Amino acid sequence: MMSIVCGAILFCLVSACCVNGYSILVVFPHPGKSHVDVFLPITKALAEKGHRVTVIGHFPLSRPMPNYEDVSLKNESVHFVEALNVGYIDPSSRLVRYFMPTFLNYMGTTSCEAGMESKEFQQFMQQHNRHRFDLMIMEMFSTDCFLGLADIFNVPVVGLSSCTLMPWNSDRFANPIDTGYIPNNLLALSDRMSFLERVENTVVTTLHRFYYNYVRSSNDRSIAEKYLGEKGSNLDNAIKRSSLMLVNTHFSLNLPRPFVPNVVEVGGVHIGESKPLPEHLENWISESTHGVIYMSLGSLLKGHTLPKEKREAIQQAFSRLPQRIIWKWENDTMEGQPKNVMLQKWAPQFDILRSPGRGMDCQEMYLLGMCVLAHLRLALTNFPVHNLFTAAAVLWYLGSPGLASSVT
Repeated sequence: MMSIVCGAILFCLVSACCVNGYSILVVFPHPGKSHVDVFLPITKALAEKGHRVTVIGHFPLSRPMPNYEDVSLKNESVHFVEALNVGYIDPSSRLVRYFMPTFLNYMGTTSCEAGMESKEFQQFMQQHNRHRFDLMIMEMFSTDCFLGLADIFNVPVVGLSSCTLMPWNSDRFANPIDTGYIPNNLLALSDRMSFLERVENTVVTTLHRFYYNYVRSSNDRSIAEKYLGEKGSNLDNAIKRSSLMLVNTHFSLNLPRPFVPNVVEVGGVHIGESKPLPEHLENWISESTHGVIYMSLGSLLKGHTLPKEKREAIQQAFSRLPQRIIWKWENDTMEGQPKNVMLQKWAPQFDILRSPGRGMDCQEMYLLGMCVLAHLRLALTNFPVHNLFTAAAVLWYLGSPGLASSVT
């Protein structure tokens, strides 16, 4: 009998296992809120599953959660990206699209310098010997200056792309980039290009890749050496640690293109469960007999910077509609505000669009909003204000009657 008990105890001891979560470092170098929001559900889910998640970025959580630590890079000097003036942008300018990498270079240098100089990041680096990480996840958009952390902590890297793959990211994952039918995402081209458009696409894409790989990368190495030391400045070696890329696209919404197995589309990952609307919004929607239209320029552009003539044209159009309009507007008041328009500095877009009384969405089109509209099967009227990420091409691709339309 004793031998049976001992055998049972021994079996339990041998069978028992201890489960430990991973320690994951997540870095969002770009100071754009939408770039963080799209992947926030992933970082939160990892923490909820028991992994220890440390997030370096410009937008810390407003409410702390277990297993989740923020290292804030927040700095007012780099939030210019959240307040672009609509009046300064010409969506029809080819030169704007051709020279976009120079703007991204300036943006990357500014955000890297300010972020690495932040008090919390300096404290994090001073104590880096106390940290042990198993994995690093980082957005690869306009800069690689933080990528040296992978060498410092000796970890593999998972890349994130909040938009369609940038021209300079495909090479890292041996992903094909045939410029004959794969358009540069900084150009307003589709996959059905004319001969001259294919020439334009090939020349511009080659120049963009050259500029990033030599000019931008040189700046990144200088910044990394200054703040991360010699061990964190070999970015070419750190890039080789990249083994997986998660891309915020979906084959049903974006132009068709080939992906190798380690480039995975995760478009729509930010779409969660709807929540109850605030009472004032619920009443505004339920009392509308003809439905509601939601108007937004996204998080990147500010509505109050619209040129007066364009704002008045939109106001006049809205005033003639029987529907009520919820307009995401950053100021407390709006000159010439129509009676059927409600202003909101912030609005729960997904919850509004899921409400029974919604009608359509008018916005500057971004991938996050586009996924939501497709998910909810809503019509879209697009205002192509800057057209950086092939909004025109996507509209062309989705241009079935009643699905999408564009207004300039």
